[in-house]
Amino acid sequence: MSVYRSTLQNSDPFLMTQRQVNEAIAAFFIKNGSSVTFAETGIDVDAIAKVKSIKFYIESRENQALKYAGTDKVFDSSQISIHIAEQIEQIMRFQQQFDHSKRVFFIIGNPDIRRIRDLLSRID
Repeated sequence: MSVYRSTLQNSDPFLMTQRQVNEAIAAFFIKNGSSVTFAETGIDVDAIAKVKSIKFYIESRENQALKYAGTDKVFDSSQISIHIAEQIEQIMRFQQQFDHSKRVFFIIGNPDIRRIRDLLSRID
């Protein structure tokens, strides 16, 4: 569900769609010498960064739906919580499919906002 950012007790300092999250992640990895490819289907990880023989599988989410880009609407905290749960579930599924070497890493990518940080801090 979406709400107006101004109605949140701790308003998000910025808004990001999933595309913007992926672009920011790609920029970071490319700046650090990695190549980045994006998923072609909705059943793949969102992005794969590769540097030398190390791969990073990245599953990302946003705090604003693409259809609300340019507005003040963001996902409410319950939807953010669902996104985090989905990311963890998908990373666990992907992890089962790949070699368990020390050259494969799984990452969840999100906007760096307090609501997401607070939810993730509760996970051991």
